[in-house]
Amino acid sequence: MLADATGILVPHGVAEVCVMAFALALCFALWVCGAVARLAGNGLPAVPQYPHSLFPNKWDQLLTAGFLIVFIWCTVLAGGDRPDDGSVPSALELLFNIVFTLVLYLPMLARYFTLQKLPRPRFGFIKGGLMVLGFLMICWLGAGAVNVSGITDWLIQATGCPEQQDVVEELQAGAKGGDGWSTLFITVAAVVQAPICEECAFRGFLYNILKKHAGKVSATLASALLFSAVHASLPQLLPLFIFGVVQCLAYEKARSLWLPMCIHAAFNGVAVLTLIHQST
Repeated sequence: MLADATGILVPHGVAEVCVMAFALALCFALWVCGAVARLAGNGLPAVPQYPHSLFPNKWDQLLTAGFLIVFIWCTVLAGGDRPDDGSVPSALELLFNIVFTLVLYLPMLARYFTLQKLPRPRFGFIKGGLMVLGFLMICWLGAGAVNVSGITDWLIQATGCPEQQDVVEELQAGAKGGDGWSTLFITVAAVVQAPICEECAFRGFLYNILKKHAGKVSATLASALLFSAVHASLPQLLPLFIFGVVQCLAYEKARSLWLPMCIHAAFNGVAVLTLIHQST
């Protein structure tokens, strides 16, 4: 799955890598320009940061910058080690990927979830459930509008990219082949690991840092673009961008990561159950 860093780099595709590079460059440009403007006294006025008034500090920003560079490099490397014969990785490979991903995200998870005064959701279980459902409907409607517009089909024909993400194809192959362990590990990664790790990194850290230096609108758009780009699926870029924007809005609404995590888990859970049902 993850290619040897000393081996030949075979990226997902030129288009996907270019989009990732552009999104990363945009985030760093907003970040640096905002920091310079703030030092010059022309930046945005100070606003309360969530989840803590001291977050993100300079060490959080260095941690995030390092994480993004390593994460994208590993994403590009992983694309070159994937077979094109429709086979599913072994359960051991998938387990290794889960452990490797947790190690990669661990410093951010440890930092975020040990902060003092980490805010809890400001709503009860029923209201929270309704909010999750409402934000999910916005994501699904947005994805449906993109599909109806024909943009997805045009991107597939223009670039030759596969319609589905690699992990979706792996899940379908595992379900069709009756590989229970592989299906289980992919499901755990999609429904548990991804919501916790990705929300912490892209909403908890990146969004807050960009918001501090560039404002909410720029932070929302730039972080959502990078979030969608790192999934390395050009046909799914716009639906995932919409999902990233919605997640930023949910984070601001709740002032906590718990709501985006629940939305992310529910979104992936429905997708996984649908794919397994269609493949069996």
